[in-house]
Amino acid sequence: EETVIDYQIQIARENLFEDSDIVIDELVDENGYRFVGERGTFFARVRSITGDCGSEWSESIQFYFDIFESTPCVSAEGVAIPTQVAPENGGTAVTGTVKLDWTFVDGGAYYHVQIGPSQDFSDITDSETLLLDTNYDAVLEEAGFYYWRVRAYDELDDHTEWSEVWSLIVEEE
Repeated sequence: EETVIDYQIQIARENLFEDSDIVIDELVDENGYRFVGERGTFFARVRSITGDCGSEWSESIQFYFDIFESTPCVSAEGVAIPTQVAPENGGTAVTGTVKLDWTFVDGGAYYHVQIGPSQDFSDITDSETLLLDTNYDAVLEEAGFYYWRVRAYDELDDHTEWSEVWSLIVEEE
């Protein structure tokens, strides 16, 4: 009985896996494959290779590749730092869904918001990237003191500095 020697992985821009759409077609071992590519939606499939032949392809999965927090970015030139609008700095809200609003900035393709119980954001309660609108419905189920900030990304995925840090007191309903 032959054993699996390798796995073949294919990553493509379209689910048809036509030659023109395939961006990765490699043999990998049981340790897997780490994809590093440009931002976008991709499809992946895999099959085992034993001897001279391969198994049927797995069902494909769809995934979205984005910039990770640890990716160094340069400042987005010409894009203003967003400014928070609501709830007002130091304002109050009740537990549940709290709508955070900020200003639209020219050149901003999308926004990233962070919420946490500490002003240095060493502990994050909620963080959302790829926000296309200038608001976010944060779910804050626990009463307490929260801080939040927002930044904009341009079309090249470069980001602005963070906005100033605003505070929010969340009370039980």
